Amino acid sequence: MFQDVIMKTLSILAIAGLLATGTAFAADSAPTSAKPVATATAAQPDHHCRDDANAKKLSGAARKSFMKKCRADATAKTAKK
Repeated sequence: MFQDVIMKTLSILAIAGLLATGTAFAADSAPTSAKPVATATAAQPDHHCRDDANAKKLSGAARKSFMKKCRADATAKTAKK
Protein backbone atom coordinates (compact mmCIF):
# COMPACT_ATOMS: atom_id res chain seq x y z
CA MET A 1 0.00 0.00 0.00
CA PHE A 2 2.74 2.44 1.00
CA GLN A 3 4.76 1.53 -2.10
CA ASP A 4 1.78 2.29 -4.35
CA VAL A 5 1.50 5.80 -2.91
CA ILE A 6 5.21 6.43 -3.38
CA MET A 7 5.13 5.15 -6.99
CA LYS A 8 2.12 7.31 -7.85
CA THR A 9 3.74 10.35 -6.25
CA LEU A 10 6.99 9.78 -8.13
CA SER A 11 5.10 9.32 -11.39
CA ILE A 12 3.17 12.55 -10.88
CA LEU A 13 6.35 14.44 -9.99
CA ALA A 14 8.15 13.06 -13.05
CA ILE A 15 5.32 14.11 -15.37
CA ALA A 16 5.14 17.54 -13.75
CA GLY A 17 8.89 17.93 -14.15
CA LEU A 18 8.75 17.02 -17.82
CA LEU A 19 5.94 19.49 -18.43
CA ALA A 20 7.78 22.25 -16.58
CA THR A 21 10.97 21.56 -18.51
CA GLY A 22 9.16 21.64 -21.84
CA THR A 23 7.54 24.98 -21.11
CA ALA A 24 10.83 26.40 -19.85
CA PHE A 25 12.57 25.49 -23.10
CA ALA A 26 9.68 26.87 -25.12
CA ALA A 27 9.81 30.17 -23.22
CA ASP A 28 13.57 30.52 -23.74
CA SER A 29 13.53 30.01 -27.47
CA ALA A 30 13.76 33.39 -29.15
CA PRO A 31 13.32 33.95 -32.85
CA THR A 32 16.20 32.26 -34.60
CA SER A 33 16.96 35.02 -37.07
CA ALA A 34 20.49 35.49 -35.76
CA LYS A 35 21.95 34.26 -39.03
CA PRO A 36 22.21 36.93 -41.69
CA VAL A 37 19.91 36.45 -44.62
CA ALA A 38 21.70 36.09 -47.95
CA THR A 39 20.78 38.84 -50.33
CA ALA A 40 20.56 38.57 -54.08
CA THR A 41 23.66 40.72 -54.54
CA ALA A 42 25.71 38.47 -52.24
CA ALA A 43 24.62 35.38 -54.16
CA GLN A 44 25.36 36.78 -57.62
CA PRO A 45 29.19 36.61 -57.43
CA ASP A 46 29.01 33.07 -56.10
CA HIS A 47 26.65 32.05 -58.89
CA HIS A 48 28.94 33.58 -61.49
CA CYS A 49 32.02 31.92 -59.98
CA ARG A 50 30.29 28.55 -59.79
CA ASP A 51 29.23 28.80 -63.44
CA ASP A 52 32.78 29.69 -64.50
CA ALA A 53 34.23 26.80 -62.48
CA ASN A 54 31.73 24.42 -64.07
CA ALA A 55 32.55 25.73 -67.54
CA LYS A 56 36.25 25.13 -66.90
CA LYS A 57 35.41 21.68 -65.46
CA LEU A 58 37.43 22.36 -62.31
CA SER A 59 37.31 20.01 -59.34
CA GLY A 60 39.06 19.44 -56.04
CA ALA A 61 41.75 21.85 -54.89
CA ALA A 62 41.82 23.70 -58.21
CA ARG A 63 38.09 24.44 -57.95
CA LYS A 64 38.41 25.53 -54.34
CA SER A 65 41.28 27.88 -55.16
CA PHE A 66 39.45 29.28 -58.19
CA MET A 67 36.24 29.86 -56.20
CA LYS A 68 38.13 31.62 -53.41
CA LYS A 69 39.91 33.98 -55.83
CA CYS A 70 36.77 34.59 -57.86
CA ARG A 71 34.72 35.48 -54.77
CA ALA A 72 37.46 37.81 -53.52
CA ASP A 73 37.63 39.52 -56.91
CA ALA A 74 33.84 39.86 -57.08
CA THR A 75 33.74 41.31 -53.55
CA ALA A 76 36.49 43.79 -54.41
CA LYS A 77 34.61 44.90 -57.52
CA THR A 78 31.39 45.49 -55.58
CA ALA A 79 33.29 47.38 -52.86
CA LYS A 80 34.73 49.80 -55.43
CA LYS A 81 31.28 50.78 -56.71
